[in-house]
Amino acid sequence: MEQLSTKKPKRNWKAITGWVVAVLCAGFILWMQQKQERLVETISTTKQELTQTSKKLFLSTRVLELLRAKEFTLITLAGNQAVAPRAFSKVYINKKEQILYIDTKGLPEAPQAKTYQVWSLQMDPLVAKSLGLIDSSSFATTGFYKFKGIQENPEAFGITLEPSGGSKSPTLSKLYVLGNATP
Repeated sequence: MEQLSTKKPKRNWKAITGWVVAVLCAGFILWMQQKQERLVETISTTKQELTQTSKKLFLSTRVLELLRAKEFTLITLAGNQAVAPRAFSKVYINKKEQILYIDTKGLPEAPQAKTYQVWSLQMDPLVAKSLGLIDSSSFATTGFYKFKGIQENPEAFGITLEPSGGSKSPTLSKLYVLGNATP
């Protein structure tokens, strides 16, 4: 009878080690690829944010240069004690070019379905001319809005809270700020 060998076959440790290293390398490569994809996404997002920030900075710098020009006069509109006593707004007006910028930092946020409307006023008799809405169409830069076409000699400016889309005449019970057109 033949004798069966009880020896265990020799393991090829070099081959096993090679396969383990190959699997680890493949896993490492996949992990690095995922990290790279996330990094590319982060870089793309950062570039977009940088572009937006650069645009905002350019607009802010441009508006600041305009407002500092000697042709602009600063007028402060005080809050209506009955409606919004703490509200205020600053108007930078260039009467020659009939342009004004309004700083809205002192106005409370408009409620939903409402918007602020800017008025150029003659007082006696009361004649109100809408300059427009404080919305994206008049947006100049953060907190500043630009309006054109003011009356030739406005006596005052006011800002009212109106339904979305504005009104043909000011809702005086919702007059938030008012101020003389001359400092």
